[in-house]
Amino acid sequence: MLARSSKTNSVEPLSYDHKPDNIDEKKRIEAAGGFVEENRVNGSLNLSRSIGDFEYKSNAKKTFKEQMVTVDPEIKKITRLGTDEFLILACDGIWDCLSSEECVEYLRKAMAGRTTKEKLNEPIEKMFDDIIATDILSSSGVGTDNMTCVIVEFKRK
Repeated sequence: MLARSSKTNSVEPLSYDHKPDNIDEKKRIEAAGGFVEENRVNGSLNLSRSIGDFEYKSNAKKTFKEQMVTVDPEIKKITRLGTDEFLILACDGIWDCLSSEECVEYLRKAMAGRTTKEKLNEPIEKMFDDIIATDILSSSGVGTDNMTCVIVEFKRK
């Protein structure tokens, strides 16, 4: 996710959620011998692209791109602008809790007024604290997944 300009509140999605029930993802899963049930690969995994999850990548007749769960990245090229503020790299645990726009707005506010020497981990840690489920037993599942986030802040000219 790319935060473009605080003046326009512009957000540029650089990816989409790779969920098993997306048409192209579902076709690949089924072609590799899997199935989608309750929006999950083989009724278990709620994403269709990952680095790990090797039990979904064992079809010897398929390339790495054709496995039920693939590590093949989606690549979107865009032209950087001088008004670009920061880039957010995050896992599905974040995007299950916040939309792209909500995440950018949250981090933009949390980063406002900080000096260039202050670390970016504090806004991320605060976001995690705010979106993590407080009671996993009564939670609907939102905020219970793993959460990883990296912010790449662009220097201003």
